[in-house]
Amino acid sequence: MKVPLLDLEAQYRPIRSRILEAITRVCDSQRFILGPEVEALERELARQIGAADAVAMSSGNRGRQAGTLGVAACFSFSRARTSGLSAMPDG
Repeated sequence: MKVPLLDLEAQYRPIRSRILEAITRVCDSQRFILGPEVEALERELARQIGAADAVAMSSGNRGRQAGTLGVAACFSFSRARTSGLSAMPDG
């Protein structure tokens, strides 16, 4: 008997239409960075963890950098609106 380690198709199938609708909204708005979809994600994450705010980062590395530097709340890209600027040092 073959037991799959992770059945992504089974997880994806019931939410496929919602995922495609969200992708379409982002593509139609051309707001790939920040924008209403990211703000909605941050609000939902904060609600689910019982926090006042949540910050979406561009990658796990950026998140770890922010946590290490202790500046996540101060340099939230979605709050500071620093389009094209990075609050974290590169590298």
